[in-house]
Amino acid sequence: MLHVGRDKAITCWRFSKMTKRAGIGHWHAHEGRHTAVSIMSSNGVPLQEISDTVGHKSTHVTETVYRHVIVPAIRGGATVMDAVFGDAADAADEDDQVGTTGAS
Repeated sequence: MLHVGRDKAITCWRFSKMTKRAGIGHWHAHEGRHTAVSIMSSNGVPLQEISDTVGHKSTHVTETVYRHVIVPAIRGGATVMDAVFGDAADAADEDDQVGTTGAS
């Protein structure tokens, strides 16, 4: 993964030149990192793997910096949990409604 260090000017220049040649205009290297994280997150790559790929020491850094990108993955997890427990919750709601309709 692209990691901008002490040769930042050269890295940025090369990255910009590469994106122009690819026909997507002028991009900064950091935009490439954000895009990569976004693509990985939206395609179900686990947070730990994303963090390792972009070179963060912990998932906390990844979560903090890329929170706006990681949120859809969290929502996806909530959707899975709803699918697993949804039937049980629906049945409990029906039981509650049956118990309250006859007790007027």
